[in-house]
Amino acid sequence: MRRVITSIFVLFLLGFSTVAFAQLPPEVMVDKHLMQAEQLLEKKDYIVAFNMMDKIIALQKEHSLTLPDEFHFKYTQIAFSTGSMQTAVNGREQE
Repeated sequence: MRRVITSIFVLFLLGFSTVAFAQLPPEVMVDKHLMQAEQLLEKKDYIVAFNMMDKIIALQKEHSLTLPDEFHFKYTQIAFSTGSMQTAVNGREQE
């Protein structure tokens, strides 16, 4: 019985943290995704880092956010790392 109660409590906490994360302001979510992308870039996990950058762009478009100055440089750097030359070139043109 104790194990069931513990499992329910853990599931409750996981559900609560998911809801809390979804309620973060978009600016905070952008910063979080940017930090994750930088860590992934250091680990040479370019594809996942590129996906993080795409999430940032989606947040920027959805909430009309101003991205940090270094974002476009990092986006281009990650795009080159994934071999997506056209995306890197288009990213540079958007600056």
